[in-house]
Order: sequence, then structure tokens, then C-alpha cells
Amino acid sequence: MDFPSGLGIEICFEHHPRDKWAWYADRARELGVSFARIGEFIWDMLESGEGEFHFEDLDTFIRLLEERGIQTWLATPTAAPPDWLAGISPEILPVSVDGIRSRGETRRHTCPTSPAYRRHSRRIVEAMGRRYGRHPGRMTKFFRKMDL
Repeated sequence: MDFPSGLGIEICFEHHPRDKWAWYADRARELGVSFARIGEFIWDMLESGEGEFHFEDLDTFIRLLEERGIQTWLATPTAAPPDWLAGISPEILPVSVDGIRSRGETRRHTCPTSPAYRRHSRRIVEAMGRRYGRHPGRMTKFFRKMDL
């Protein structure tokens, strides 16, 4: 894997008002940031229901970074599945040693060996791959947090 040189950061743009995204991208460029990792916790933004994808906000933020010469490393969002997913497939949530199923209130609140978690993760990863796998911009990498 080729790694970019220079200063890199993680930007959780989804936690900020949309009207501030350009301001954050400007500050990153002013600080000399050359690449940004994004997307790790945006599953709920990208998929509002099973198979209902919405990539417009991610497209917008990637464009803002590209316009400022900042390369994008796009992570998969499998670290934080949306609430609706735990509602239809509670088996994706881990079970404690005491036999208590997690309520899914934190990041990485999944059972990675769950077939349902793997199936749903594969769907979002493949949808992102179809959309961004051959991105013509400055995106250098697309990576997953775990092998599915």
C-alpha cells in the first residue's frame, strides 16, 4: 500500500453543521494538511434503511477537500452500524460474558463473527466501492477496518 507523505488527519465532518464544512476544509489546508481520512462513522448517513443509500453529503465533503488539494482516504463505516440495523438484526450486537446483549450505544458495538453483521457490512462496503472505487479525483485509498 502506498502511503501519502505530509500531514494527515481524520475529519469527522458528520459531527459538524453542513455550513461549516468548507470552513473546516479551509483550516485543514491552512495547517498544511495533505490528506484526510474520513467516513469511519457515517453508516447512518449513507444508508437510512436497508439498501437505501444516500451519498450526497459524502460527495460534497470529498469535493470540498479536493478543491483544496487535500487527498481523501475513505474508510468504511462498519465501526458504527446505524440504529435501524440493530433493530432488524439484534444478533449483530455483542453479548457479554454474563449473557447480556449490548444495546449498541457505542462505536464498535458489533459482533464481528455475526453472519448478519458481515452480510450488512458487505452491502455498505460494496455500495461504497461501486460509487468511489474508481473515483477520478485525488482519492488515493479506500480501506476497510476489518476483512469481511
